[in-house]
Amino acid sequence: MKRVLPALDGLIFIFIIAVVFYLYLHDKPLEFIIIGLGCALLWGLFATRKLWIPKPKSKIRTIQLLNEQGEVVKEWYITDEQGLLIGKSYQSNPVDIDLSEAEYAVLIEKVHAALNCEKGVWYLEDMGGRNGTGLKSRNETSIKRLEEGEIVQLSPGDRIYIAKTVLQLS
Repeated sequence: MKRVLPALDGLIFIFIIAVVFYLYLHDKPLEFIIIGLGCALLWGLFATRKLWIPKPKSKIRTIQLLNEQGEVVKEWYITDEQGLLIGKSYQSNPVDIDLSEAEYAVLIEKVHAALNCEKGVWYLEDMGGRNGTGLKSRNETSIKRLEEGEIVQLSPGDRIYIAKTVLQLS
């Protein structure tokens, strides 16, 4: 996670030390403990930035494998994922979205495409499969074929074509 104000951590730390040292010198043990713990808590909140910069959530929650009739055959939950490989798993080469049992598995490469999530937005990248990777956006009527290495942004309702295999994002 990118730090918003890294210098602020140092200032908060110096403030905590100054308050604790002041209370210690003035022989106030109860205030010393209460203020020290309060300052440490504030520093922890600022240092982790959990309250100030929430992690963006993706609108895409699942990837569904569809058969030729458009019925869901298999589903993967991707809510907490950052990056996924699409292809066919082998002993030494596992992938996250394994299409080795799909109808057109013979047309799919070991690593056919990659999905990456950054700041809550998913992206699809073609990894150079012989039979291509395509994307049909929810609002489009035609399938856009990706060039090797091309990266496109995804939205819920989009369909990814791995050779002739169809994956739907929801």
